[in-house]
Amino acid sequence: MQSLLEYFASAPKTHLMKLYRRDHPDAGLLQATQIVDEVRKRTLDPKRLQAAIKDLDSEARRLLMAIYAAEERGVLESELVRGSGGGPAWTGYWLGVLEYELLILCREGEGGRSYHGFREMAPLFLPTLLAEFAAVEETPSSTGWISNAPYATAHLCHFLGRVALGELRLTQAGELHRKSLQELSKGFVSGESLSATAAEEEATFLFRFAADAGLLLEEEGVLQLSSSAAAWMEEGRSEIAEKLREWWLRKRIHGGVRVLKGLSEHKRSNGASAAYAYAILTLIPVFSVYEGWDKARVKAQNELFTWENLPRPLRELWLLGGVEFAMQKGRIRWARILPVDRDAEPDASSGESPRGLPNLEALVPVGGPLNRQFQIELVANRDNDEMLTRYRFTKDSVVEGLRAGMTAEGLQELAAWLGFEAPARRTFADWAASYVSAVFREIFVLHVRDAERFRELEEFPQFMDLVTEVIPGYGFVLPKMNREAAREYLRVFDLLPGDEYAVERTGRPVLPNSDDTEWFLPSFAHGEIAYRHVAPAKREPPPRLDPDRGPKVRAEETAEQRLRMVEDAMVSERMIEFAHNGAGKRMKVQPLHLLRNRDPMKLIAVELGSGHRNEYLLDQMLNMRVVDEAG
Repeated sequence: MQSLLEYFASAPKTHLMKLYRRDHPDAGLLQATQIVDEVRKRTLDPKRLQAAIKDLDSEARRLLMAIYAAEERGVLESELVRGSGGGPAWTGYWLGVLEYELLILCREGEGGRSYHGFREMAPLFLPTLLAEFAAVEETPSSTGWISNAPYATAHLCHFLGRVALGELRLTQAGELHRKSLQELSKGFVSGESLSATAAEEEATFLFRFAADAGLLLEEEGVLQLSSSAAAWMEEGRSEIAEKLREWWLRKRIHGGVRVLKGLSEHKRSNGASAAYAYAILTLIPVFSVYEGWDKARVKAQNELFTWENLPRPLRELWLLGGVEFAMQKGRIRWARILPVDRDAEPDASSGESPRGLPNLEALVPVGGPLNRQFQIELVANRDNDEMLTRYRFTKDSVVEGLRAGMTAEGLQELAAWLGFEAPARRTFADWAASYVSAVFREIFVLHVRDAERFRELEEFPQFMDLVTEVIPGYGFVLPKMNREAAREYLRVFDLLPGDEYAVERTGRPVLPNSDDTEWFLPSFAHGEIAYRHVAPAKREPPPRLDPDRGPKVRAEETAEQRLRMVEDAMVSERMIEFAHNGAGKRMKVQPLHLLRNRDPMKLIAVELGSGHRNEYLLDQMLNMRVVDEAG
């Protein structure tokens, strides 16, 4: 969207003057700042805005809804044409009306025209348009709702736990390996009743999020956790859920906050309750804006949808816990948008505490501290994906967790938090001891091959103060930080040591496949604002062709009629014939582009006789008619 103040601040003075004269034809001269202030007041006048919306027909308001629902993304003119039922000419006319009334603005870019709303008008337009095109309806009392809200952060934690254990691999294209994707998806069954593919979509969704958030590294095709991942796991679930939502709004759909807030706060006149929800049919056009409009989704006829038929943004909103679905006859029928500004995720634990069982299993309610769940994911195997999750501890799972970074002390703290009795805790301690009692340790060693120099260094007190351990006949162990100080002492003994160690391998940041067409939503670069002030002429049916006499030539036409003829010819890819500036000879041209922001307007066209590309003033193109190439 565009701020109205920024729009006026960058507008040419001539454009502002036209807007001011349109509403104040008899006013005198004013300073530039006064003109801007008067135009702004008139533009944001609630009565004017309400009257402007009232004068639009239903399909034109649907166009306006799409533009404001797109928020910061905007909508291409080609997308609006595909989604409208009136064709290019009809869509162009109503877009011209909306632009003339300063309800939207147009940008001209390499990808074509795109249309955007004004931030100051969104609070008025969006609730009204959503109430018209996405009305709520009553649902049966027995409706069961399917939500991923309690599981969203738990699934992210499970995903990062699998990464920490080194269980996930990447393909050469930068995507999750198929086997890793399948194994990870087995732990995500909250969407199983919606679709068998929902779990794999969630795994890919979390992988993309973690990669963009800088939580992942890659070494020789194996995923690793970055140093920032541990800090994330110390945060609360509500903070992680908010980061996930912010990333989706910013990176995936470039906006959506106002739409989600309007849908979550929408109330019926008699007061909405849990028995009311949106028909999924009415939400499809709102979210399909981010995939590019088409007529099938804008005016879908079926009331029941499968998961795969939903727009991808709506599916992703369910994955991050922002919407819940209800089904009818095995298909999705209703949807409820969850509040955008909720303080935290729903309390999934229902006040239950984790319970350690005698058979070395634990029941952990979803919604507990995220750092504790991450620790459990490292040292235990998850057996289900339910509100009360069952974890199973084995010696192999505990040892794998210790290898992944879990400490023996942390394991004992976790066992106490889970409520395990003393015998179970002793078992955990024995398993941990089998791993930590003998460890491979990286040390910094100075190897001295000269036996005489070795003896002299052993007897040198200042040097031995830097050493932590002596390896007889081989060398000295010292902290890495003392390396340079030790090097200065070695010079006294005529020793200039070199370096003999393997190059440390570090993981590379994960860069997902940038050519994955199934993942990326269509986007475009915003062009420059087109400051146009042209009153659109009413659409008239094209002139009927007489096979004997050819097209009927109009003796006189208004500027609006000439403009409409040019637009019709460009849309239908036909020729224009006219007399230029009153000359007797008529010219036939192929119109290419109309410079609307010029005063007077100009047409760029190719003259058929010479093949030259010329500019023509629209005011001087008289007795115009639209003809076929052979006409």
